[in-house]
Amino acid sequence: MTDLENLLAGKSLKELKQSYQSEIKELFEQLNQTKEKLKFYTENLKTKESLISEYQAEIKEKDLNLTNLQTKQAQLSEIKEQIETELKGRLNLTQTKITDLENQLLNLAKQKLANKKEAQNLVNQLQNQWQEKQTE
Repeated sequence: MTDLENLLAGKSLKELKQSYQSEIKELFEQLNQTKEKLKFYTENLKTKESLISEYQAEIKEKDLNLTNLQTKQAQLSEIKEQIETELKGRLNLTQTKITDLENQLLNLAKQKLANKKEAQNLVNQLQNQWQEKQTE
């Protein structure tokens, strides 16, 4: 209803004033409630944004740690391969040296046995010659 309609309906200005004051009071209360809700939701939003920022920072840190670990793992794998290659080379060299030393030892033993036989033959020959000289 418009003011004119209200006047025509027989309402006085005092009643209209009270009616408007009542409406203004209700609107003011609604406004305060809306402000409180806005404040609550704003704080809630800030809290959630803060949590999201913290989680993003944690994720970024963990991603960085993961990248570092992957890099270190790759480096360790490379070092492992290098060490394995070096150890295989050393093992082959050692096996070759062992084989060579075994062969040298075997040849030395054969030579010693041959020298022993020659020495025995020489001793026998000398004994025979000495005995022959004794018998003459």
